[in-house]
This record gives sequence, structure tokens and C-alpha cells, in this order.
Amino acid sequence: MFKTRNIISQMQLEISRYNLEKRVIEHGGDKSVKHFRTKDLISTIMFGHLSGKNISRSIVQSLQYQEKNIYHMGLKGISRNNVSHALKTRSYKIVENLYYDLLNKFSHKNHDKRFRFKNPLKSIDSSTIGLCKNQFQWAGFRSTKSGIKIHTLLDNRSKIPDYLYISEAKIHDVNLHDDFPLSEKSIYIMDKGYLKFSFLQKIHKNKAFFVIRAKENTQFRVIHRNEKSQKNIRADWTIKFTGSHAEDYPDQLRLVKFYDDEKKLYIHI
Repeated sequence: MFKTRNIISQMQLEISRYNLEKRVIEHGGDKSVKHFRTKDLISTIMFGHLSGKNISRSIVQSLQYQEKNIYHMGLKGISRNNVSHALKTRSYKIVENLYYDLLNKFSHKNHDKRFRFKNPLKSIDSSTIGLCKNQFQWAGFRSTKSGIKIHTLLDNRSKIPDYLYISEAKIHDVNLHDDFPLSEKSIYIMDKGYLKFSFLQKIHKNKAFFVIRAKENTQFRVIHRNEKSQKNIRADWTIKFTGSHAEDYPDQLRLVKFYDDEKKLYIHI
């Protein structure tokens, strides 16, 4: 008879038992705990993420309806009270350290064989999440609602974030550029919200590269007009910034105007 493991069980195999027990002991996760241990809490959290449930009651009810899965997952003492108590009392450092252990394990694996960049390719972007104004008054956004913004530095080879930062939604993207860790010879891809000359100069000084969309009001002077290599390229220029704060990036740059398949014009630096 063909036998296989469910998804949760397969995910559990990727977590080193030694590392987990080490983190639990380090932060006292299972001190005076008899029934619902930290490994059970992590399995419950994984089930909640995979099932799209974010309320402990619905997670526990779904698990209790699946006795066979609970058995194969090795879950013991599953109840709403145990889950709620564990979330309140267990140190978040256990999960945080476990995440970095897994990140170190998978970051060296290239899962996408179509990836052909020799240099590390990184994407910088942000996502805004709206929140209830009454419950999250600290998360300033707009007059009618609150919100947070997740700033992400993504490694496109491993599909794993190198860096995440959560701020109030009202914080502009460009104001957090100093927090991003930069690595030599990497290529950083950004939207025009991160266009700040001092940030681009920081990337350049770190011996890295960047591709960023230009704003409509970006001022520059054309130094040289390069030969167009493809039909969809409208212009290929060597430029220098002019106008306000141009001294923050005094070096020459390449600006390319091109049309995509839908004839939409893009301008990248």
C-alpha cells in the first residue's frame, strides 16, 4: 500500500529537532508544561497558516474535527485554552530563532533553475496593510483608518526575504533606505518610491548595482546617446542628475526608455 505524509508532517521534517529543543531550553519554553509543548504550538501555527485561519477558536475546531491528522502530526493536548495560554506565555524568540535556523538552511538552495543571473538579484518593495482605527490607534495612516507598512528586501534566487521591517503606514518608503543591508556585487531592483540620490550613492559605494524607475519630474542632463540594441528601446542615454540634491550622486548613470508588449512606456535608471 502506498503511504505518504500530510503537508504538516513534511514541514515538521524540515525543522531540526536538535535546534528546536535547543531554542526551547534557551528561552524556557516548556518549563512546567506537561501537555501542550512548544513543538505542538508550532505545528498548530503552521496548520493555521496553511488553512488560512487566524483565530485560535477556528484553528482548534478544525484540528479537533481531524483526529487522524492530529495523530499523525503528533499533537497532544489540543484545546482552545492551551493554545491561547501558550501564545501568551511562550517567548517569541523561540519562533524567531527557529526562523533564522530555517533561513540559513534554505538560503543556499536555488529552487528555480530558470534563474540565470550571475549576480545576486534583490528586490526592494513595500506592502501596506490597513487596520482598524479604534484598535490600532498607534499605527498612523489616514484620518479614517490605521495601517502598517512592511518593507521587504527579497532575494530573488531563494525567494526568501533578506530583511523585513514593519513601520507605520504613513512612513514613506524612501525614509527607511538606511536600514536596508547592502551586499557587494548585488543588483537591487526598486520602484520610484525609493528614488533618493543619497540612497543610490550608498548602493554605488557598496560596489553594488541598481535598477530603478525614474519619476516624471526627475531632472537630468544627457551626456551621450548610446546605440539602441532592440526595437522596443526608445532611448538609451548616459546621464547625470541635475537640480536639487544632484550633488548627492555626482557620477554618470544609464537611462533607458522602452516599450513593453502592451506599448506602455517605462523609464529606468
